[in-house]
Amino acid sequence: MFAFLRRADPSPGSLDDWVARTMDRFMGEHPELGPFVQPITAAAAEGDVMGIRLREERKRLGLTQIQLAEHGGVSLSSQKLYEKGRSPACTYLAVLDGIGVDVLYVLTGRREAPR
Repeated sequence: MFAFLRRADPSPGSLDDWVARTMDRFMGEHPELGPFVQPITAAAAEGDVMGIRLREERKRLGLTQIQLAEHGGVSLSSQKLYEKGRSPACTYLAVLDGIGVDVLYVLTGRREAPR
């Protein structure tokens, strides 16, 4: 699967506009690849990245999904959705901050100074 970021309203002449036009042309020339190429929104891309960072933090702390879900007061299915990119509630993130999860990193990709 190949995913590319498609902005909702790219500015004419911008890189985003070029990507959109190029992918539209490519898909027009190769319609058989349609099932393997997906445009994604910026919000979806950021959510995916946040889920990846949450998983990294969980693994850094040596916790399983079940353990982190229990600490955060959510179900295992919610924990899995968060790690796939669904945005968690602020209260969940506040609880995780208390057990050592670098919430700044999860949200922004920037590491917090050591405590």
